[in-house]
Amino acid sequence: MSRGINAQSRISEFRERELLEVYSDWVEEYEQDQRLDFYLGPQYITEQVVKLYKNGANQIKILDVAAGTGFLGELLLEKGFTNIDALDPSPDMTEVAKKKNIYNKFILELLGDNNCIIKDGRPSK
Repeated sequence: MSRGINAQSRISEFRERELLEVYSDWVEEYEQDQRLDFYLGPQYITEQVVKLYKNGANQIKILDVAAGTGFLGELLLEKGFTNIDALDPSPDMTEVAKKKNIYNKFILELLGDNNCIIKDGRPSK
């Protein structure tokens, strides 16, 4: 039984490293590629958040999951939302986002089968 668990853990670690390498290699062209491909997810999410909280932009706390370089955060900030944290596993992507001064906190974590309980802006395991 422990061999199966250990093997699964190793596969998960390999996949995580592989995923991080993909984003690390892509970071320089990511924003251009996504904009050219008409990546509309952040626009749709922003529209819905604005509809739900049109008079309370500073009264809610937002966690941008898979924040990447900050597409969603930029749009939310333009609409007056300032209490935004970022969660993303890629240090390279979040370095780009940090330069934009959008997010209050950054949480480097990959969501998946693991439990990610966030307290005070820090994942606890």
